[in-house]
Amino acid sequence: FMPFQLAALLFLIVSILCLYTGLRLTVLQLMGTAALLPCLVIAALYGPTYLLLERGNVDTLAMLALALAAVGTTRPKLQAIAFAVGGAIKLYPLGMLLPLFLARRLALAAAAAGGFIALMLLSGHLPQFLETLAKRGELFRFDDNVSVLSLPLRLAALLSGQAVDSHYLYLPELLTSVPIRLAFGASLAFFVVTLAYGILCDGKRCRDQESAPLAIIHALLFLPFFVALPAYSIRYSLINMLLLLPVYGWIRAHKPGKADILFQLGFYMAGVQAGILGQMIGMVGGVVAPASIILLMLWSVSVKHRLIPTNR
Repeated sequence: FMPFQLAALLFLIVSILCLYTGLRLTVLQLMGTAALLPCLVIAALYGPTYLLLERGNVDTLAMLALALAAVGTTRPKLQAIAFAVGGAIKLYPLGMLLPLFLARRLALAAAAAGGFIALMLLSGHLPQFLETLAKRGELFRFDDNVSVLSLPLRLAALLSGQAVDSHYLYLPELLTSVPIRLAFGASLAFFVVTLAYGILCDGKRCRDQESAPLAIIHALLFLPFFVALPAYSIRYSLINMLLLLPVYGWIRAHKPGKADILFQLGFYMAGVQAGILGQMIGMVGGVVAPASIILLMLWSVSVKHRLIPTNR
């Protein structure tokens, strides 16, 4: 009902507003106005920001839903709705239900999962969603993928002498190779071990009854792990990592500990391999992800040494 160029422009404006609103809301609630400008500068220099806006995907809507669930409301029903909507837009927000479950927010986790299933059923997209999930789990796109499986599988394919397309690998065919099976198992083991280590690092805080109302804020530290898990997470999915800037700053100011390890490990897992893969296939801008990670590591150092103010 409108020209394509106008629709594309309106969607671009909506995406930018969702990004700005989600980041601004989280920063102001967790770190204060003094940290807003540094966060916006990082967002403006962050590689996945430009890729997302160029591709016209909807990850900023999922990001806004996560921000609303974390700091936009304290009402469990609205938090559950935000998680359900975010999961209906992109799958990885549902990964936050695991740390919420560990934090004993059982009612919230159950309500969010139920809300997601209800949305899928009401929209009639549940069968299509499950079919797409199965297909995407078989095909790895190396020009964009940030799955924890992508880099090891491609390296194994190259080392075993298997001919591979510049961008795609088909998992069922690859798993006939012993090196590929070993790489696949090692990748999954690495993910499970690092996630378990992160849970142990943050376990005491998650189980602390006093911090239960803040469980969603803590849960967001696990977001990079779940962005790295699906085989269909694309580089622009890393836009959600911007939410961790104020989250990390808040945790450093209030309950430091091993949050540094969890923060940096998650970013490395979700981002650096995307840049390595980009270099391997000669992708234009393949250094964007490592450069972005360096930018975010500088942020973590600044927050750790209180060069950037935080609310206390």
